[in-house]
Amino acid sequence: MESLQEDLVSTVDLLNASDDDLVHISQDGLLALNVEEMRAVQQHFVALGRNPTDVEVETLAQTWSEH
Repeated sequence: MESLQEDLVSTVDLLNASDDDLVHISQDGLLALNVEEMRAVQQHFVALGRNPTDVEVETLAQTWSEH
């Protein structure tokens, strides 16, 4: 039986990210979110008191997509 790979999901460090960091996270992840949208995502997770997973960030970006 094959063992399951751990860490299939990673955490995105948004809690202490600067605006420049947010832009880079969006660009690197191909999220197509501008800095204002990234700030909104950041504030949501600040309110939750935790960083999001890459899956959560991608889901929010896809949901927010205008196309």
